[in-house]
Amino acid sequence: MAEALLSVGGQNVTLDDIRAKAKHEPLKAYLRGAKPVAMKRRAEPSAEYVARMAALRARLEESEYQTLVGAEESYSGIVGGVSFSQLERNQISTIFNILLTMAAVGTAAWYWTAYRPPIVRVSLSLTSALVLGIVETILYARYLSNVAEAERRRAQASKHKAGLVPSKLMHESGRNEKPAMHRPELKKDR
Repeated sequence: MAEALLSVGGQNVTLDDIRAKAKHEPLKAYLRGAKPVAMKRRAEPSAEYVARMAALRARLEESEYQTLVGAEESYSGIVGGVSFSQLERNQISTIFNILLTMAAVGTAAWYWTAYRPPIVRVSLSLTSALVLGIVETILYARYLSNVAEAERRRAQASKHKAGLVPSKLMHESGRNEKPAMHRPELKKDR
C-alpha cells in the first residue's frame, strides 16, 4: 500500500491516484491547492534493541562460521558469553604460548651454560624448560578454575536476585552467613 504524498481537498492522495487522475483531467487543475502530507519518520531504535541485535548478529556469525568449518551443530553453542570455538582458540593459543616460552627458556639456559660440558648444558636446558612448562600449566589450570568459580558465583548471585535461591548467603570461605538484614552489626542505630 502506497503512502499518501499530498492532501488534495482534504483527502490524502498517493502517486497512483495522481497518475489515474492525470489521464482524465489536467494535472495542474487537479493539484491546485494541494499540500504535502508529513510522512511519519521511523523511530530511532532503543539502546536495548541495538545491543540485542548486535548479540544476535554475533551469534549468527558464529553459527555461520561453525557451518563453514564443518563443526557439528551441537558443538556450536555459547556458554557464559563465550562460544566454544573461542574457548578452543584460547586453549590452543595458551598451549602454543607455553611451548614457545619453554623453548625460549631452554635456549636461554643453553646459552648461559656455554662453558659447561654438553651433558650439563642439555640437562639444565631441559630441566628449566620442563619446570617452566609445569609451572605455567599449573597456573593456567588455577586461572581456569578461578574463572569457573566466578561464573558459578555470578550465576548463583543472579538466581539469588531472582528469588530462586534460599535467603542464606554463602560466604567466600564456604561457611553460611545470615542475610545482611538479619546481621546485627549492619542494623542502623535507632
